[in-house]
Amino acid sequence: MVDDATQGKPKTEHVNDAAGTPKKGWFRRWWKKLLVIALTTFFILLIIFILVGQQIVSGIALQLANRYANDYLTVPVAIEEVDVRFIPPRVTVRGIDLGMPEDEAGAVPLLRIEEVYGHLALWSLLSDTIVLRELSVSGFDAGLQRLADGSFTFEHLVDREKLAELLKPTPPSDPLPYTIHFSDIVLEDIDVQFGDAFADDGWGAQLDGFHFHLEGASVNLADPTDFSLEHLSYGFAGVTVDQPPGYSGESAVQLRRFEMDFGAWGGLDQEVIAEKIALDSFAFHLSR
Repeated sequence: MVDDATQGKPKTEHVNDAAGTPKKGWFRRWWKKLLVIALTTFFILLIIFILVGQQIVSGIALQLANRYANDYLTVPVAIEEVDVRFIPPRVTVRGIDLGMPEDEAGAVPLLRIEEVYGHLALWSLLSDTIVLRELSVSGFDAGLQRLADGSFTFEHLVDREKLAELLKPTPPSDPLPYTIHFSDIVLEDIDVQFGDAFADDGWGAQLDGFHFHLEGASVNLADPTDFSLEHLSYGFAGVTVDQPPGYSGESAVQLRRFEMDFGAWGGLDQEVIAEKIALDSFAFHLSR
């Protein structure tokens, strides 16, 4: 006879029997619970480690980038941010400023880059071909000038003595058996201004909207002349060249758009074929 109070209710399963001895299967049940708790804790700690580690590595990379840039370049350098990500492995550098030499303080900045982005295929580090999935440079503004003494602002950009020390020959060793493969290289939004303080009327030129796109490029580090690429294109949105000294009026040269595409290229000993050349609204004018 079944008691009405317990009728229809599920039976409670006890870990221990009446004698206090653990029932069969209790260890398996607790082992599964402990495993779930351990895995959950591990993934939480891993996420915290990645997030904190990325911040620490980014801070160290920013300090090192500013330090070495200012050590090996003769102009003041400022880098605003370095962002390192572990998954997927990529690095983004933002706000790169190269100033003019100290004796030209107050002049137009020599170089400003808004962002440089690189994405590395981590698995490629285990092979003899390092694969850089993407390398992009955007927001590139350069101000190149010929100074009053006839020299150019970029002539002595690098400290040659320090660079020679860095590149000091080492004892002979086997060449690096590595090849670097660039899946995609993109340069966009590049503007360049050229000024000539050496000329009486400050002759200059300007290049707007330059872009460069390279796909499927491979370079052998042991022999840099051994390279290949699948596709190359470049162009610019506009070029303006001032009238040369002694002339006046409108710009001497005005070009609205230029595009050029190349097909696959197997190296210096192979032919390179231009697949497309586009030129829009070209004007040439000289007047005294």
